[in-house]
Formats: sequence, structure tokens, C-alpha cells
Amino acid sequence: FSVTIAARYAVNAQFKLPKALLFANVNYASPANEKFNVSNRGAWGGEAGLGLGLGKTLITGTVGYQVFGMKVNNLGGDLQVIPLKAGIRQYVALGKVFFLGNVGTAFQSFDNTSNTRIKTNNFMWEGGVGVKLIGLELQGTYSGWQHPMGTIGNATMLNLKLGWSFKL
Repeated sequence: FSVTIAARYAVNAQFKLPKALLFANVNYASPANEKFNVSNRGAWGGEAGLGLGLGKTLITGTVGYQVFGMKVNNLGGDLQVIPLKAGIRQYVALGKVFFLGNVGTAFQSFDNTSNTRIKTNNFMWEGGVGVKLIGLELQGTYSGWQHPMGTIGNATMLNLKLGWSFKL
């Protein structure tokens, strides 16, 4: 009898139910490297995503939209970025604090003054930390990709994100 109870508890302790998470946030991105900061202002944007996993580890997928305003010395115009990312979110510290890492692509369109359109998509990466309290989520991340104007090179940015997440 005691062996049956012990076996039942051992199975329950090892088996974790799948988790699903839906999240959405608004964010502000500030250019972090000098050349990007000289050509563009910070960007307001938003993103939404889904996470699936077991225990404290989730595989995530995210899509977003951001517009980096042009500065006076930038003849290209506003830079519109649509990031499409996949990654991992690892919860620690009572399941409220998490680390995240994402990779994907940044679809970019850059309107310049001659009404021609520069469109590119480049590899994108992101890493950061977040905290979740009663559905409210706050994240700080650092990300980067290749800017569509070759003279700028890599565009890196600091992101502050605030939004909601719901377990499904």
C-alpha cells in the first residue's frame, strides 16, 4: 500500500502540465549605439505573442511593430520595423521573474525624401529580463539588427515594455 502511494506521488511530482501564455505589450525603444541614435529618435511600438512549454520554460513566438522617427540630419525618413521572433522564456524566483532570449528577423521599410522605398529584412536578436505580477508584465531588453542604411551598420536598442500576460 505505501509503495503504491509513494509511486503515485513520484509520478505526480515529475509530470508537469503544459502551459500556454498569451501576452501583449506597448514598448519604447531607445537607440543604443551612436550612429543609430544620430539618425533616428526612439520608437513607440507594440508586440504580441504566445508561449508554450512545460514547467518554468516556455518557447515563445512574437510579432511587433515600431516606428523610429527621423532626426533632422536623416534624409531617409521614419524607419518602420516589424520584428518576427522566436525564443525562450525561463521563469525563476517564485515564477514571477523571467529571463528571455529571442532570435528572428526585422522587416524594415525606410521612406526617404525621393519617395522611393528601401525595404530589407535582417537577422534580429534580443535578450532581457522581466517580472510578472498579477497579469501585469514589465520587461527590459537589449536588441539589435542590421540597419537598412549601410552607413549606420548594426542598430542596437534598449527596450522598456509594459503589458499583460494571461495563462491559457
